[in-house]
Amino acid sequence: MNRIKPNDQILDSLARMSGSYHGIFNLSMNVLLATVKYGAKIDPNNKQGPLGAVINMDAAQIFDEKITSLYKMCGEDLVKTVACVRAHQLQMISYEALHAAIAGEIKLNVDDVLANVQKVLPEFGKFQPAPL
Repeated sequence: MNRIKPNDQILDSLARMSGSYHGIFNLSMNVLLATVKYGAKIDPNNKQGPLGAVINMDAAQIFDEKITSLYKMCGEDLVKTVACVRAHQLQMISYEALHAAIAGEIKLNVDDVLANVQKVLPEFGKFQPAPL
């Protein structure tokens, strides 16, 4: 079930997605904030704008500590993190495979994922934000 609601304020949505409540920020919230800040630059083809990657995480049911696990699985690289979510949205990675990789049950080559996304979306990932 999605956590983002149509009438949400952005920070309320991000708090529900990250598990950050009562003003306590965690790594998941920091990843989401950076994704909103840099998402449109990382993925200029995403028609959902700066919230595109976050909306795709919501649709893929990547919440709470799974956001942190995904980010760490991607070597703490925001572009690779967004690439994994975008690959799922583009049906390059199944829901099951993405969640198994996040859980550490299978190994996902995130460099290959990024390369495959860039084959379809050549402008993807040309912007590289500073590490969080």
